[in-house]
Amino acid sequence: MKIGYRMLWGGLCVSVLHFSTMGIAVADDWDAYRDEIRLFATSYCPSHTQDVTGHPGIGAAPVPGMRYCRNLDGYYYLHDREGPETYLGQIRRIASASCPAGYAETDGRLLNIYEHQALFHLILWIFGGNGRDTFALPKIAAETPGIRNCLALKGLFPSREGYSGTYGTYPYMGSLLVVPYEFGCPGGSTWADGKRLPAWENTPLYELVGGGKPYGWYPIPDLRQFAQRDIKYCLVTNGLFPVRE
Repeated sequence: MKIGYRMLWGGLCVSVLHFSTMGIAVADDWDAYRDEIRLFATSYCPSHTQDVTGHPGIGAAPVPGMRYCRNLDGYYYLHDREGPETYLGQIRRIASASCPAGYAETDGRLLNIYEHQALFHLILWIFGGNGRDTFALPKIAAETPGIRNCLALKGLFPSREGYSGTYGTYPYMGSLLVVPYEFGCPGGSTWADGKRLPAWENTPLYELVGGGKPYGWYPIPDLRQFAQRDIKYCLVTNGLFPVRE
């Protein structure tokens, strides 16, 4: 295990990594769970992941050019008591028999407001509750047996200004966060609603998401029609650059 520098646009951070033959820092993927399935708006899956787009039980990506990437490394949900840093309320899709500790399946269950005050402030009564002392989690059925949609009951309170976790756990640029927040997407990400972004303000993101399109204003994926009620897909605009193997 080697300690070195991991690439972060806008700064450097210390993390566990190895080095590619081209001398580029490639991070071991400890910002996610092993067998977690994440959606990317990129033309490739990062190192230490497998492209499972179109596989049985996974299905096609919602928009052409996007892909589902399954983690081959990371925290093991059965053995590791602590998982990756995550946003409170963030929804992770994991190929497992149950959700990790500190997560709840998105089955519409009711939670006590006083026991989960921070989470309540993020989603309020959007998904139900009795209007007094309980609120409901979103109900997102798993598409296939063996895959769980897991909502974080603990984690970093999302800021509108940017990611508040440690540098080594920044999410990948070009990946999609799935959140149920009333206020929208956390800082460092933007709602994947098909808007057009200027390439010159974030060239790395343009290379990942807008590659092949003329340099200038380029569209990001529009996932509004695929998001269930009040669930938002947030494209990470500031994060770690996903490097190939």
